[in-house]
Amino acid sequence: MATDVNSAARKLDPRLRYGALGLGALVVVALVLLLSGAFKGGSGGSSAGAQVKYGHPPASVTVAEPPTPTVVTATAAKPDLKAVPGFSVKNQLAGGSAELMAEGPQVPAWFQTQADNDQLQPGEQAPSTFYVNFSSVHGQVPLGANQFSVITYQGKILHPKVTAASGGALPKTVPAGGIKLKLVTQLPEGDGSIRWAPDGNKIQTSWIWSLEVN
Repeated sequence: MATDVNSAARKLDPRLRYGALGLGALVVVALVLLLSGAFKGGSGGSSAGAQVKYGHPPASVTVAEPPTPTVVTATAAKPDLKAVPGFSVKNQLAGGSAELMAEGPQVPAWFQTQADNDQLQPGEQAPSTFYVNFSSVHGQVPLGANQFSVITYQGKILHPKVTAASGGALPKTVPAGGIKLKLVTQLPEGDGSIRWAPDGNKIQTSWIWSLEVN
């Protein structure tokens, strides 16, 4: 004979009946709290993780610092012939030293516009400008237009016009506060190097350049 649960419950002592109901409520509350914690954990919701804000990694994550750029040293015995434009090279000479940095080539906007519109003649070369900056000067560093040359990927050697970027004649030695030079020449498309020979003969530093206008 099946037991009538409701009638059985009615026959219980009122204290036991209310106690059973209270226990059941506690079980329900416990289950709700347990499930709530599980869902939070499943979404990465530990109390520590919940405090992480966008753009701020947690303390347990180590963020690597970018490496400090190193300055290469070039000498007559150990030249640097593959320098990258925009990076300094410390040149050590018999009577002094200086850091040199080359940038370029830059071409005029009008020339680039003509190239974009296919208005250039076949093989037409680009009027190009390099800048060479001397800094951290110590002692005597000789200076002259004959120290600079440009070589193309075809092996042709060019002698750019060298002036002070601020105008005026070149001094015979690099000023203690440094100097920025402007080098102008005609370049074909392709690659090459801009070279510095402090004695006017032996190349001690050269920077790789690349030019593409089409």
